[in-house]
Amino acid sequence: MAWTPARARELAESCLGDTGDRWLHVQAVGRSAEQLQKRGYDVSNAVIMSAWLHDVGYADTVANTGFPPGGRRELA
Repeated sequence: MAWTPARARELAESCLGDTGDRWLHVQAVGRSAEQLQKRGYDVSNAVIMSAWLHDVGYADTVANTGFPPGGRRELA
């Protein structure tokens, strides 16, 4: 299966959908990247996927891997 912005969004939601403010933050970043592309800015699908997945390391499902480096942080 190929990576697409929709797949990245789905993965982010499955990992972070129950994290409250962190999920709200990720949605804002992902949607901002999508809107920039729709407005004609040179924003690749890779950038949009990165926007959706940038905080996936905070998900409980991967928290035991030691990521993010330096331990878990709360969203300020």
